[in-house]
Amino acid sequence: MFLDLRHVSYVPLRDVTLQVVNGESGLAIDGVMIGGRWALQGGRMVSVDEDRLRGQVAEAVERLASATHGRREISRALEPYLNAFCLAQSQQPL
Repeated sequence: MFLDLRHVSYVPLRDVTLQVVNGESGLAIDGVMIGGRWALQGGRMVSVDEDRLRGQVAEAVERLASATHGRREISRALEPYLNAFCLAQSQQPL
């Protein structure tokens, strides 16, 4: 893993280990090598067509939304009862 030490997480750079362990969110990762090959370089996936993947994800979301439409309506109808039940349970001592 290669970090961009100019990222705000590392400015000022005082204790690299502490900053990586406690502050790294993944935003400063600039590159990743696996088995000597780049998987991520310049913050972009090398072996994945990200635009194609985004399109596939959008299609999958549409299929899932279509397949679960009726179930979502049932879930929304039950939501107030479930919320009331959970609230009542949280107010009871163990």
